[in-house]
Amino acid sequence: MKGRPISVLLVEESTPDAFRLRKTLSNASSAFACQHVTRFSVALERILAGGIDVVLLDMKVRDGRGLDGMTRILSVAPNLPIVILAEPEDEESAIKTVQRGAQDYLIKEQESLSACVEKTVRNAIARHHRYAALQSLSLIDELTGLYNRHGFQALIEQQLKIAQRTQQGLLLALADLDGLKKINDTFGHQEGDRALIAVADVLRTTFRSSDILGRFGGDEFIALAVAAARDSGKIIANRLQSHLADRNAKDPRPYQLSCSLGVALFDPKTPLSIEDLIGKADMALYEQKR
Repeated sequence: MKGRPISVLLVEESTPDAFRLRKTLSNASSAFACQHVTRFSVALERILAGGIDVVLLDMKVRDGRGLDGMTRILSVAPNLPIVILAEPEDEESAIKTVQRGAQDYLIKEQESLSACVEKTVRNAIARHHRYAALQSLSLIDELTGLYNRHGFQALIEQQLKIAQRTQQGLLLALADLDGLKKINDTFGHQEGDRALIAVADVLRTTFRSSDILGRFGGDEFIALAVAAARDSGKIIANRLQSHLADRNAKDPRPYQLSCSLGVALFDPKTPLSIEDLIGKADMALYEQKR
C-alpha cells in the first residue's frame, strides 16, 4: 500500500449510510480510495479481482449476512482484513464476528462514528498484517514463500467445511518438478533450489490470488482452487504449461522447467476427506507421469 491510496470496499445496502461513510473517509485524508457496492455477490467478484486492502461489511446485507458473509470472504481472501458495520442492537453478533476472524466492528449510529472510522480502518489493517506475519513464521516454506505442508493442511480443513456449507466446488492440484534429482546431481543443489523457486513463481501466475498454494515437500507442490467448475482442471493444466513455456523462453538455463500435474475435484454433494482428496490427485499425478 506504500505510495498509493488504501483501497476500501464498502458493502452497504443503505444509500444514506454509504454516503456518510464515504464522505467520512474522503474527508479524513486522500489516503483512502473507497468503492461502494450494495450486493454481497458483487463484493465477492470485486474481491476476487484483487486490489482491495480492507472491507467494510454491513452485517445486514441481504445475500451475505453477518458471520456467514464474513466467512465467505475469508474463504476466498484469507489475508483480507474485515471491519463489520452493525446497528446498535446487533453489537453482540458483531463481537462474535471479531471472535471468528473480523478485525474490528463499528456501530453505525454512534455519534463518534465519523471520528473513529479512519482510525479503525488503519488499525484493522495493521493488526491483520501483524497477525499474518506471526502466523507465517510457522506456516510458510522458507525457500519458496508458499505455505508449507502444515500451513496448507490447516487452511484446507477450513475450506472443505466452507465448501460443504456453501455448496461450492473445489479443485485440489498436485504438481511436481520433473527431474529435480538430475538437476541436483548435474548442476548442484543450489541450482535445484533455483528451479523450485522458479516453479513456485510459475504456480503463482497460474492460479488466482484467492487460491491457496503450498510446497508439500521436496519437489512436490499443492494448490487448492476455490469455486472450481468441472472444466477447471483442464484450464489450469493448459495455463500451467503455457506459463512454463514462457518462463523457459525468458529465463534460459541448461535444462527445461517441466511439471507433472494431477487434479481432483471436491463435490460438496459427495464430499471426500482431505486424505482421500489428496490421494485422488496423487493417483492422477502418477497416471500423467506414466
